[in-house]
Amino acid sequence: MGLLRRKPTPLARAMAMNSKPLAVTLPTEEGEDGGLVLLIAIPNARWHVKFSGRRETIKRFVLDRYGRDVYQRCDGKTPLLTIVERFAKANRLGIPEAEVAVIAFLKTLVGKRLVRLQAEAPKGKS
Repeated sequence: MGLLRRKPTPLARAMAMNSKPLAVTLPTEEGEDGGLVLLIAIPNARWHVKFSGRRETIKRFVLDRYGRDVYQRCDGKTPLLTIVERFAKANRLGIPEAEVAVIAFLKTLVGKRLVRLQAEAPKGKS
């Protein structure tokens, strides 16, 4: 089954940097040291509901202050390149270091379905 499944095609770098990340709206709590705690309700399987009586489980994702900064900038309007530049400036990093850190963090959030990427074609090319 896994052999027949198509792998998604990776985005070109220009297209990825022009994409606009959108954070999924979740209830939050204040974390320690300027962090943020995201709360997400995950529905339980029928057999689990039958034995535990709970229809859902609350999963907590704890972000540090850097993660909070990036997560809160994912508004669906700000391009990824701008988020990287602002992160670099705020934390006194070079653009390449900030790009690696932000993209790795966003890959994690996208994998957990906490952020969606809205890709657009780069401007200036038809």
